[in-house]
This record gives sequence, structure tokens and C-alpha cells, in this order.
Amino acid sequence: MEEKNLVMSYHRMRRWVGYLGISLPFTLFTGNWLFHFCSIYKNDLLMAMKDPNYTSTKFLRDSISEYYYTPMGELFVGTLCAVSFFLFPL
Repeated sequence: MEEKNLVMSYHRMRRWVGYLGISLPFTLFTGNWLFHFCSIYKNDLLMAMKDPNYTSTKFLRDSISEYYYTPMGELFVGTLCAVSFFLFPL
């Protein structure tokens, strides 16, 4: 009985890795688009930018790793950390 529960949790973890991996590009694109569409980068109350000279550029990047250098970089790194947590053998 306990082995069946372990197998179910293993499958559940694999499913979450898939969810995170498939949703990552769409989430980054949508978040970056909303960030630029709503001009959040111009609002000092909502954003504390690392670079005060940040200017809005295209929101569709050529590579998924380019989102690291956008305001969505924290989400990108957090998702990669979550995937690595699920892949770490227990």
C-alpha cells in the first residue's frame, strides 16, 4: 500500500515538472506583455527596478533565456528552481 502511494507521488511530481515546463514560455510572454502594455515600468510605486535607465523594448524575445534580463527574470529563475527541486532525487 505504501509503495502505491510513493508511485502516485512520483507521478504527481513528474506531472508538475511538465506543467511548469509547458507553462513557462507562455507565462513569461504574457507577463512581459502585461508589464509593457500597462507601463508598469514607469510607475515608481509598483516597481523597484534594478536599472533606473530601463526602457521598454519588444516583449517577444528571440530566446526564452532572454527573459532573464527582463522584469520577468525572477519568475524565470523561480520556475527553474522549482523544476530542479522536483527533479532532485529524494
